[in-house]
Amino acid sequence: MPEFVLEIGTEEVPADAVEPALPQLEAGLKSILAEARLSHGEIKAVGTPRRLVVMAKDLAERQDDAVVEHRGPASKIAFDAEGNPTRAAEGFARRFGLTPDQLEVREAAGGEYVFAQEQQEGEATGDVLARELPGLFSSLAFPKFMRWAEGGYRFSRPIRWILCLLDDAVVPFEVAGISSGRTTRGHRFLSSDPVPVPAANAYLETVRGQHVIVDPEERARLIQEAGNRLAAADGGRIVWDPKLLREVTYVVEYPTPFLGSFSEEYLELPRPVLVSAMAYHQRFFTVEDEAGKLRPRFLAVRNGGEEGLDIVRAGNERVLAFRFNDSVFFFNEDRKNSLAAKREKLKNIVFLERLGSLYDKSERLTALAAALCEQLGRQDDADTARRAAELCKCDLSTLMVGELPELQGTMGMEYALADGEPAEVARAIGEHYRPRHAGEELPETFAGQLLSLSDKLDALVAAFSLGFIPTGSADPFGLRRQAAAVISLLEALPKALRLSGLVELTLATLQDTDYYQAAEPRDADEVRQDVLDWLKARVEARLEELKISRHVIEAVLATGFDCLPDTLDRARYLEQRLGDKAMDQVVIVGTRVRNILRPTDESPAEGDLSRLEEPEEKELARVVETAMPELDRATSQSDWDAACLILVRLQPLIDNFFNEVLVNAEDPDLRAARHTLLRRLDEQFLRLADFSRIPTP
Repeated sequence: MPEFVLEIGTEEVPADAVEPALPQLEAGLKSILAEARLSHGEIKAVGTPRRLVVMAKDLAERQDDAVVEHRGPASKIAFDAEGNPTRAAEGFARRFGLTPDQLEVREAAGGEYVFAQEQQEGEATGDVLARELPGLFSSLAFPKFMRWAEGGYRFSRPIRWILCLLDDAVVPFEVAGISSGRTTRGHRFLSSDPVPVPAANAYLETVRGQHVIVDPEERARLIQEAGNRLAAADGGRIVWDPKLLREVTYVVEYPTPFLGSFSEEYLELPRPVLVSAMAYHQRFFTVEDEAGKLRPRFLAVRNGGEEGLDIVRAGNERVLAFRFNDSVFFFNEDRKNSLAAKREKLKNIVFLERLGSLYDKSERLTALAAALCEQLGRQDDADTARRAAELCKCDLSTLMVGELPELQGTMGMEYALADGEPAEVARAIGEHYRPRHAGEELPETFAGQLLSLSDKLDALVAAFSLGFIPTGSADPFGLRRQAAAVISLLEALPKALRLSGLVELTLATLQDTDYYQAAEPRDADEVRQDVLDWLKARVEARLEELKISRHVIEAVLATGFDCLPDTLDRARYLEQRLGDKAMDQVVIVGTRVRNILRPTDESPAEGDLSRLEEPEEKELARVVETAMPELDRATSQSDWDAACLILVRLQPLIDNFFNEVLVNAEDPDLRAARHTLLRRLDEQFLRLADFSRIPTP
């Protein structure tokens, strides 16, 4: 069966655009083949900075034949009162090579319509691909686009050639003025002329012969194998940063790793400075000894072969030395005074327009951290938290962080330790930006968690107070990330804190400043509600991450989300127990109570339970009154099994009540009493969830 390859040759595409394009390319081709009724084998997308490639094995030679149904005019238009076909029916049938008597009349969209069945013969695979593949190009999404060529075609980088083969035949089409063909190009420096590819199954071998390793997994493996071998021979080992390895993999086509060296005197700089300069600014991997200590070596990866490697190595060593010399200067200048002495400089750095400086923010963080220590019963940690809050932003005024901004927090920790600050304070400073992104570890120390939580809450409330609320496409202050971090931190804290209380505390701390009112903030109630709604969306996202089903999420969040551990715990419990007999009973009865009450939600007048008359309702009222303290104990201890059993015990009484008692009695006092009983009963079910949002078994 035919093999297929499509190669999109481009100017160098950035690494952060190549990697996400590959799964899109693979999914796009699968979608085209599925919609075109073309069976296939394995599909795989690979790529380098200069080419995006998708390959498929065992394609069908032709589409499967199909019967396609078309809806035509309404039957009353297609046929007259005597049932004779009108010109509308004749024209519709003629379009598909049919006669009017071959049309079918069926109900659809609330009326009767005529339908025609068209026999479609499958096209040749090459013809289908030639028609559909140009749309695959335009479907790819990139972080940034460029426009070029006539008409301003959009792609990550200009397209320079297109190779498209189905076995040994070219699939002909055109994109951005470039026609597909059978020629590819090799490595930019190691291969010059265009190279013909005889057939799709010869593509990989052909480009490899032109010094291109097109599969990123193979490139990564070759880099690691060669790097480990070189480091071991030199008595060290490579520190493989997965993110850096992915980046390097996607900026080379023909990787050649090599070791370089630098002067041992630079090892006196803090390790984070050395790592940052090498990894984040030069794309070098660090090398350490068996004890984990950095060695004066680095591993770089050349996009090319071995020729002239000594010159390349010397150039990289020289550039790194310049960068390290700068770092030495910055470090020595920063160390001329203490981290605490730099706090005054924060008064000259704006936090948010109209909401003070970073000095003002550090003052707010100090107050927040102390208040949270008290709420959590950790007064012994208050001094550590306050001191860390005072110093946590001071490194933003240093020369080192000005040059290497990714070291904010980290350099604060290094300078605090050098100043003799307590280790707990220094660690909290170093941790307080975490988590910076999804998947990053949370702070390990209590003071670090508290400071990170305070920092992110302050950023959220301050931004919302000024109306800087993210939209679907714009989030310049990273508030989605900040809110997600708040949820992660609250989940990790040893004691539950209520979201509403945290927002209120943060807002009150902000309001207790001279500059707040001068900033002309939004209405405080609106800010409070908007921040809580924003956090609710992040709680919902967290529940989705936990694989909680949609109806359980809605049922749990409908009863509130203020206490995050309780919300997550209830959701996990319900997701696990749905389908059990006892839980099914709770869902059925809880839904029945909710549905009876829903029409009266707008007039919750309180009734006198002493007006109840029937023995069934009196007994239910008595048992509900008895069950309330039991439910209090069960829910306060998150003993959801016990809470569920208490609610199950109410089912027979509730059934008797509904069978024997008319809820909407004519007597208004009696009706109010019965509604009050049901509301109290409903409140007990709402301790777990709004069961009316869960499909009844």
